[in-house]
Amino acid sequence: MCEKDSLGQKIIAVSHEFSLGKLMRQAHITKEQGVPCSVLLLYLLLIRLLEISVFCFYKSKWFGLLSAEMDKNCFYRFLSNPSYNWRSLLLGIAKQFLRIVERRGGTCDDMPSFYIVDDTTLEKTGSHFEGMSRVYDHTDGRNKLGYKLLTLSFFDGKSCIPLDCSLHAEKGKKGDYSLSAKERKGQFCKKRDTASPGYKRKAELDDEKPRVVVRMIRRAWKRCIRASYFLADSWFDGIDFIKDIRKVSEGAIHVICMTKNGNRKYEDGKYRHTGKELVAMNERNAKTCRKYKCRYFRKDVVFEDTPLRLFFVQYGKNTKWNILLTTDKSLSFVKVFEYYQIRWNQEVMYRESKQYLGLGKCQSTDLDAQIADCTLALATYTILTLYRRFGEYETIGELFRSMQTDLMALTQWQRILPIMARYYTGFAICLVQFRTDNADSAGW
Repeated sequence: MCEKDSLGQKIIAVSHEFSLGKLMRQAHITKEQGVPCSVLLLYLLLIRLLEISVFCFYKSKWFGLLSAEMDKNCFYRFLSNPSYNWRSLLLGIAKQFLRIVERRGGTCDDMPSFYIVDDTTLEKTGSHFEGMSRVYDHTDGRNKLGYKLLTLSFFDGKSCIPLDCSLHAEKGKKGDYSLSAKERKGQFCKKRDTASPGYKRKAELDDEKPRVVVRMIRRAWKRCIRASYFLADSWFDGIDFIKDIRKVSEGAIHVICMTKNGNRKYEDGKYRHTGKELVAMNERNAKTCRKYKCRYFRKDVVFEDTPLRLFFVQYGKNTKWNILLTTDKSLSFVKVFEYYQIRWNQEVMYRESKQYLGLGKCQSTDLDAQIADCTLALATYTILTLYRRFGEYETIGELFRSMQTDLMALTQWQRILPIMARYYTGFAICLVQFRTDNADSAGW
């Protein structure tokens, strides 16, 4: 017995521990005939670790492990089925993750829990993808063909896991998605049942992100995945959005986010001032935080009947003042600053999912397949996070390389098996021939 279990045993253990079969039935990811959906899902998890496409996986037959009835179209039909509720599956896997952590005694009681929301660009080549547009990428500062992936994650004090996701397009200033008429006409399209999950996900492409996030949080709260704080960047600093978050379970969730230092006027006692005016009035009284090497001052204000605590922060020699906003007026600057830094866990999740799990690399023009691919990448990330949390691994990359090593060992073993079979078959034939010749020479 080797030190580490084989990859096959790990995948089977994951299937049982996360109750994937039960979660798939709850998400209506089932088939009446043909290859079971649970089998297809497990193979797609293996493909993530192999870093190959479905076509390459099928062509190799994974060295004899694929049955004769399974072809590449079997996988493609599975991924592009609009009746499958991938949102329910991802949320169910996250719920199972938290149950397993609680059962193993790995909860963090001294740390509040957080919802985190952020988006990332999924760049595509070509304009034939369904519902695609040109989207602005903040990292490069330019427009790219593709989608915006919006993800709601949950941080329990140690691990950041995805709860929900949605794909979005950007209409642009002219409302033409920054595409020509020829490009829009050449995009893939198909009819869907209006009651199907795929139809609803297609409608989300043009929906406003803050509205989608509020619905995501309500679904997570209903499934008893509950957080004390909501973390976001300045894109989600709208006061109507903050009010909607506060309405969830009667103000149980507080908001911590960056906000723009613009023309928004806050009520400070009897007067109303913009952020720049508050800086001019209070920067002389700013305190120094030695722990994080910055200057800051605090202002408790009211904006549209919503009490807020603002922290104006200046880093190093930079003359610009950034504003941290929170609805929890009991928090100190250090706590708000430390809590907001937790948001970067989602950036790490995006980077690792793209680097190791193929997030955004799906080349199907069908939007249902794109959603399924994103869901499977994020679900695999959740599973690997569980192994990292209770194993000896420090990063997803190290864990990924370890599991890939196990997979290569298993692959090499599958290659050796036919050679050994031919060797023993030839040896048996030679042995029979040797006995026959000896029998003839002895006159038997």
